Amino acid sequence: MIKIIFKHHRGKLDLETGNVIFYGLYFDTILEAVRFLTDNIVPDLDYEPCYLRGLQCIRCLTDGCIFTGGRWWESEETILKLLLHN
Repeated sequence: MIKIIFKHHRGKLDLETGNVIFYGLYFDTILEAVRFLTDNIVPDLDYEPCYLRGLQCIRCLTDGCIFTGGRWWESEETILKLLLHN
């Protein structure tokens, strides 16, 4: 693994597989990670990975909001309600 930086987001790249890790989340390719790390994720804040029913998410430790699907959500309950109805 080598350390990488994408738009101030620190991560790791496995040169053998091409897999990357940002904020504890695993991505198959750097392009997949880039799609996830939009301009909505501020590099200076603390985050933790989370998964909701297999959906890869990232939780901001500052306010507890969760980023997935290209937007921020206030709670897990809101995301799960939408997942259950779709």
